[in-house]
Amino acid sequence: MGFHNPPVKWSELERALSGERRPASAPPNADGGDSPAWSHKRGPYVPPTIERPADAVPYAELHAHSSYSFLDGASSPEELVEEAEKLGLHALALTDHDGFYGIVRFAEAAEARAVRTVFGAELSLG
Repeated sequence: MGFHNPPVKWSELERALSGERRPASAPPNADGGDSPAWSHKRGPYVPPTIERPADAVPYAELHAHSSYSFLDGASSPEELVEEAEKLGLHALALTDHDGFYGIVRFAEAAEARAVRTVFGAELSLG
């Protein structure tokens, strides 16, 4: 997109923004993730089988950012819970920047695990 684009008819712009040209089904090899969204509803979380270590030291990580924290977190909330289970953590706190963006997915993933959840937000005050 640039400054020298041809004019666009309002009807064409409205059709593009309303989603009328959205494909009826997902294209081949689509992974079904959040982007691009090929369905109106995200499928339920299906937890992989993970063996929790029996000799883990009791520990709770109270400062973890998910991929919803721009330039600070790289893992999805589900991946954070799965890794916490692999490490034997007893609890994990999701503290994204300036909001509770990942807590729904975080809670859904932790529901199937032995990891307790703590919700928080790291606020930017200026």
